[in-house]
Amino acid sequence: MLSNAFTILNGGELSLAQAQTGVASASNAVLDSLKKNKTAITGHTAAALANQQAIQSQVAAAQQEAEAVGKATGSSKAAVKAYKDSEDGLLAQMRAAHLLTPALKDYIEKLYDVKNLHIPPTKLDLETAGAEAKLKAWEAAIRSNLSHVTVHIGVDGQASFSVQGSRIEFHAGGGTAGGIGSSTSDSNIVALSKGEEVIRESRARGYNPMLKAINNGSQQDIQRQAAALAGGRSGSTVNKHMEVHLTTVNPVAVDPVQSARKQAQRALDILQAGGF
Repeated sequence: MLSNAFTILNGGELSLAQAQTGVASASNAVLDSLKKNKTAITGHTAAALANQQAIQSQVAAAQQEAEAVGKATGSSKAAVKAYKDSEDGLLAQMRAAHLLTPALKDYIEKLYDVKNLHIPPTKLDLETAGAEAKLKAWEAAIRSNLSHVTVHIGVDGQASFSVQGSRIEFHAGGGTAGGIGSSTSDSNIVALSKGEEVIRESRARGYNPMLKAINNGSQQDIQRQAAALAGGRSGSTVNKHMEVHLTTVNPVAVDPVQSARKQAQRALDILQAGGF
């Protein structure tokens, strides 16, 4: 029971740390063997065999480290990178110590055989790759040819700019998003502020006048749109009627704009619940 508790507590981190220590120790052993036995690597002499065994142990330690990294991260891509980094690190150490010969390099690369290492990507790898691809596409739209930037000032005073035709919209004052693509394609880059609410196009389409009234903060417009919604939509096969009362409890103490918005939201909740 105690052993299981410790395994749950830090088993993953300890295994990874042990594997990394194993690689470092095995790499040092390779250098010690080469210094002792020179750079012999071919044949069956005692020196060559000692060097071969030291390198083989280092490669085995690198494989264990890669497995530990893959388990800790859930990413086969990270595991392969760790394995390749172990090879590069060993070669760099040998080169710095002036112990790397073409024959030794060929022997190490043959054992590691990174070029023929093919591990299927995990779910995390696929999701990460998809997110990175989308991010790169956005970065390309923003960064490509920054000398052609056009600033747009709307009648409402809100600013946006275009980079090679890719429009980046700013809606600090609210409004309807434009751009390209469908109502669910997420093809446009829009800047948002903390606390702002995004409504699906399929729902916004049916309540656009009401949403405009809420955004503008006009209590009179909100009441008018609520009354229109309560009266039913034209062309509907089902005729539904609902009364919506909007009142300001204390117009002196309460901000009328905020009050109107809250009341309008309650009205929308009622209308949506009723199937309008």
